[in-house]
Amino acid sequence: MTLVADYTRSTLRSDLSYLVPSTLKTADSLFRENAHVGIALVDLTAATMHKAPLKVSLGGSLFVSAGTRPTKYYQPIGRVSIPLHTRATLFSEWRWYNLGERTYLYEGFRTHQFVVGLRLGV
Repeated sequence: MTLVADYTRSTLRSDLSYLVPSTLKTADSLFRENAHVGIALVDLTAATMHKAPLKVSLGGSLFVSAGTRPTKYYQPIGRVSIPLHTRATLFSEWRWYNLGERTYLYEGFRTHQFVVGLRLGV
């Protein structure tokens, strides 16, 4: 079993002046963000088949922020790798993407992604 994990807490503050094209006057652009970022992945190795291990991975990542544009982003993941022969492996992966913003609801989305494939070696 292998565990990979990471956590970051960040703060971003930005004060920029810009020129408004229609009036040619300066204005201030203020941006604030306090964010939490986390990643975790657990790799499990099961019985050996055809001289290669059966592998299962579970985990995901997240981004949650508060401030000018509060945002939540989640991406869980699941993977399976099944050896069929010494030079052939069947693999499958699932990911779910979820982005949500309280201020700009129309920019949010959710989707599932499935991948299935056959890896051939020489």
